[in-house]
Amino acid sequence: MIIVSDASPIIFLLKLKRLDFLSSLYKAKILLPEEVHAEICKKLENHELSYLKSFENLFETVAVEGSLNIAKLHEGENKAILLAKNRKADFILIDDKHARIICEQIGLKVMGTIGLLYSALQEKIIAKKEFIQFIDDLIQKHNFRVSIELYNRIKSQF
Repeated sequence: MIIVSDASPIIFLLKLKRLDFLSSLYKAKILLPEEVHAEICKKLENHELSYLKSFENLFETVAVEGSLNIAKLHEGENKAILLAKNRKADFILIDDKHARIICEQIGLKVMGTIGLLYSALQEKIIAKKEFIQFIDDLIQKHNFRVSIELYNRIKSQF
């Protein structure tokens, strides 16, 4: 299985202190373009960097040549999408709405932070109550953006 990630799903799992979801859900290394790895490290505090280092065996940092040069995307998103396309990834972990649309247009399967949490729920790694609490924490404490429609749909199902 080939999985590529942009920064935000990794950062949000770090903030929740639940990077272990990745190793529980997937038996593959997560590929990170060098630019994404640098972005993750830049946005973390020292104690979060220590936590990330304890999971370094989950990730493989990859140099990515070229770029999609899509103006509305950050460099890390451009490189992650290009890497996923070039490696024919099974899916890409990415949250940005515009980036997700581009991924789908070029045939990449997409999963975001909420999808990862939902997968953990489906695999019984977390309970329904924890699932809702994680989403609430992401929104209230970590500036995670989600549409009101999606949030209400999630809350109504659980």
